Amino acid sequence: MAIIFNGTTIDWEDPIRFNTDVIEEVYFNGTKVHGPSSSYLLLKSGGLAPDSNNLENLVTSLQNNYAYAFETYYYDIGPGGTGDSRWRYRLNRGYRMVTSDGTFYPGSLHYLWEGRTVTGANTSHNGGTSVRLERAIGV
Repeated sequence: MAIIFNGTTIDWEDPIRFNTDVIEEVYFNGTKVHGPSSSYLLLKSGGLAPDSNNLENLVTSLQNNYAYAFETYYYDIGPGGTGDSRWRYRLNRGYRMVTSDGTFYPGSLHYLWEGRTVTGANTSHNGGTSVRLERAIGV
C-alpha cells in the first residue's frame, strides 16, 4: 500500500508493526497521514464484578457481535462459573478498550479478569471494573 503526500510516495504494509506492536498513527513532516481519528464510537459497554458471571456474559457478546474488533481472543483461565476467569485479547487497528483501569490499544495482548473477590483490566484489584469497547470514527 502507498500513501502519497505532497507528491511523495510512502510504501508500507497494513498493519504497520514495530516489533509486535501495531503502530496506530503515521505522521509525515508533522502531518498525520495514516490512522484513526481521535473520536471514538461506543460499541459495547459492561462491568465486571467479583464472584459473578459478568465477564462470561460480556465476552459472549463481544465474540458474537464484535469479533471483527479483535485480532485474537481466548480464555487462558476459565470460564469458571464460581471460579476465576481471565480473557485475553489483542485488538485490531482502530479499536480500543476503555476501562476504569486504563485504556488499551492494538498491538499488545491485554486481559480482562474476574475472580472470586477481584476484577481488573490488565491488573487485579478489589471491586468492580467498567469496560467499553470503542471504534475510531472512520474505521
